[in-house]
Amino acid sequence: MAVSGDTVVWQDNRSGRWEIYSAKIPANCSTPAAESLVSTGEGNKTNPDISGNTIVWQDDRNGLGSSDIYAKDLSTNQEFPVSTGASLMDTPAISGSVVVWRQESPNNYDIFGRDLMARDLETGEVFQITSNSGDQVAPAISGNIVVWEDHRNGDADIYGKDLSTGVEFQVTSGAAPTTSPQINGETVVWESRYQGVFNHGNHDVLGTNLDTAPGTPSGATAIGSPAGVSLSWATDPESDIVGYNVYRSGSADGTFEKLNTTSVLSTPSYSDASAPKGEVSYYRVTAVDRGNESAPSAAVGAAALAQTSISLEVVPPRVDLGEATRLSGKLMRGDVPLSGKPLVIEQRPAGRNTFSPVAGGNVTTGSDGSFLLANVKPQGDTSYRVTYAGDASSGLLASTSPTKLVDVLMPSSLSLIASPLKVNYGSTTTLSGKMTKNGAAIAGKQVFLEHRPVGATLFTSLGVRTTSASGGFSFAGVKPAKNTDYRVRFKGDAAAKLLPSTSSVKRVGALMPTSASLGASPSSLTFGQATTLSGKLA
Repeated sequence: MAVSGDTVVWQDNRSGRWEIYSAKIPANCSTPAAESLVSTGEGNKTNPDISGNTIVWQDDRNGLGSSDIYAKDLSTNQEFPVSTGASLMDTPAISGSVVVWRQESPNNYDIFGRDLMARDLETGEVFQITSNSGDQVAPAISGNIVVWEDHRNGDADIYGKDLSTGVEFQVTSGAAPTTSPQINGETVVWESRYQGVFNHGNHDVLGTNLDTAPGTPSGATAIGSPAGVSLSWATDPESDIVGYNVYRSGSADGTFEKLNTTSVLSTPSYSDASAPKGEVSYYRVTAVDRGNESAPSAAVGAAALAQTSISLEVVPPRVDLGEATRLSGKLMRGDVPLSGKPLVIEQRPAGRNTFSPVAGGNVTTGSDGSFLLANVKPQGDTSYRVTYAGDASSGLLASTSPTKLVDVLMPSSLSLIASPLKVNYGSTTTLSGKMTKNGAAIAGKQVFLEHRPVGATLFTSLGVRTTSASGGFSFAGVKPAKNTDYRVRFKGDAAAKLLPSTSSVKRVGALMPTSASLGASPSSLTFGQATTLSGKLA
């Protein structure tokens, strides 16, 4: 007979063979319980046990003397084999989803088991729990602890095994045989009789609290953040757990030091605010009960995220259009340079809202954390920055450098016309034009009119004008003394980011005055006589 919750099971031979029955215990105990036949298959069915909704039993349907282990899920009404084969299997016990039983081996009896939830029912694997000399019989299980009657030492002793750790242990020893163990939680009871007396004399029931080490915590995870490393793991289901310990090391196989030095942790989580930033820390977790500490979990690693910083310099910060500047700087974690890290250099030309990568701007930091991108030629005023995406596995946060502006001095354009292009000596012409940048008028800038008479080498200044709102200028009343070349020149304006410029040369022709003299020789003559007329053009 066995009971779990409000369900009781037993073996019954009312039909002339042994069968398994179950019944729900009614809330009102005066009401008879409704019985149910668990299995209708052939053969005897004996030694039932139950845990939750699952009943297990010893089953002879495949031949008397070669019994197997079968089970039924009361919630689904599904019956299935737990373990079958040529060897004798009997006296099953179940706790949760784990079934254990005695099984005949070539030279003795051993204890075997199977976790019904570990695999599907068709491919679930049976595992051997004992392999010692002598017989191991009468298994019982509670949680992860299996106990049995063991004959390796001659007279029977009680042994046990923690399935979560694989550690086997001896519960009883001595001259008096101890048999038929049962377990609930970590409490084991057994029958003890005086040495040499078999089925005679006094038999006592004794017990002990195993207080075995709890199972190793599972599901440990570590997540880094700027505040440190956050740890979590699965709650240990054992009833006597009092808390957990957390250990940290700088390497997965290094020396681990306990972090919670004053008391055990009451919840399956821990925040390590003292974790070194920018370095991976490794953690192990143990469970603690009233007198034992479990084996440590597998090490898990994470890094507390450290701030990074990027410096940026542009040299020179002002260039003429077409000239180059250099972008350089360093990636640091505090005062520690970060080498071998990928950076992206980005640009945002004036008038745009977003940054985009510079051609060739994917760079990697050197051994001292530095980077350099030379020969950068902005096409206008341009802002630059450098970004680092961060590296959580190395505990490094993303960062962006300060934005640096490169001013670009743009060329202007000066047009020049002369009207008229030819004048009489002493007459005047008008020289006019327009100052623009990329086709747009430039107002309020001084332009200088210069002239160079034909035959002269140098231009000299004639006057200055300020460009109008339309960019225009005009020099009226210019009186060339002879054929003369004219140009207009702008000296540049660094504050306005304008380069110097000069117009094309315009030549104005001057028509010079002439004089003619005339003489007659002889100047008087008689009729019919000839004279000579002569003179000079100057």
